[in-house]
Amino acid sequence: MRRNGLERPWNGMQITTWVLLPVLLIQFGLFVTPILPFAVSIPCTIVFGVLGFLSAYFGYLTSVTDPIDEKLCKHNGIQPSSYSTVSEVPCGVLCCLFPPPSSKTQASHHHHAEKKTPTKAKRVKGGKESPDSAETFADNHASSHVKNLSTESGDHEEDDEDSKYCWVCETRVQEHSMHCKYCNKCVGGFDHHCQWLNTCVGKANYPYFFRTVVYTFVFVTAHLLCILAIIIFYFLEDSSFEEGGIHRRANNWLGVFDNVGNIIVGINIAFLSLNVISFVLLAQLLLFHLELKREKLTTYAYIVRDGVRRRDQARESSNIRSRRIVSIQEAKDAKQNWRVLHLKWGKCVGEVWPSCDPIRTNQNLPSEIEGSTRTSGNNASMSTSLGEA
Repeated sequence: MRRNGLERPWNGMQITTWVLLPVLLIQFGLFVTPILPFAVSIPCTIVFGVLGFLSAYFGYLTSVTDPIDEKLCKHNGIQPSSYSTVSEVPCGVLCCLFPPPSSKTQASHHHHAEKKTPTKAKRVKGGKESPDSAETFADNHASSHVKNLSTESGDHEEDDEDSKYCWVCETRVQEHSMHCKYCNKCVGGFDHHCQWLNTCVGKANYPYFFRTVVYTFVFVTAHLLCILAIIIFYFLEDSSFEEGGIHRRANNWLGVFDNVGNIIVGINIAFLSLNVISFVLLAQLLLFHLELKREKLTTYAYIVRDGVRRRDQARESSNIRSRRIVSIQEAKDAKQNWRVLHLKWGKCVGEVWPSCDPIRTNQNLPSEIEGSTRTSGNNASMSTSLGEA
């Protein structure tokens, strides 16, 4: 069972994110910051650095937060926490700045909690226990034990109603939990398994994941706009035969190299292409999750609903195709050429204008054909026989 996205095994997409973010930050500092005007360069660099930090920070929180199902967590005797225990963490700045709570910290909290438990019997003067206090403690302990048993039995009945059994985890889990084959555990409020972070996204870490998408999108957008501005002004100044600020700073890069403006711009164009691809993918992902939040759906629920919709559409298309073949054959037998042309015309324009298709609007259909299409079994046998013919 993988507790978080930083545990092995790592995948290629996850390692790509670890490499790509520092590369973008370095590229901005070397090939964008020195080229921009000083009044713009400092604010843009600060904003870009903050956005990169926020993207990495919330991505880290998404990875280390364990979205395991609560019932499975109790079944395995795992201490629930906002962060999961990281057993294998790659060396990095984020892991040093934002370490998950260690086992020593949890043990100290547990030790303090034990200190706060009441003593079994009060002592009176002379160091002897008071019989009344001992009897009172015994009565309270017995009543609390009975109460706990009744509460546990009641909770167990309620859990059975709002839970389901996972044959892989071999325990009951929450109704909206799903088992992830990559992490080998049931995830509470399962949304999806993110390959870029190599972790499951569920109810516990979805807010962190959504913030990661938002800040990464803004981060890439800011990078794209800055590079695009440099490229545009570089060629505008060059074409007007004026040694403007951007053109001059690009050719005299960092005050060390001369006449390297074309090389600097070429590097920026390469990263611009990368940013355009990233911008399109992140925009699509962000819009998708905004729509999910509006409809109050998870990614998994959306996929299930979309699968049902596609099956319904395929079933409806099969019904329409079968009914059209039967109707055309009947029209030919009755020598109704205009009817045959109408049915064939409806096939061509029916997807765009359903009202022009007599099959879709059930115009003049034989009653036996309508009755047969309402039953899935009859419809399946009809389509099979017609397909063989």
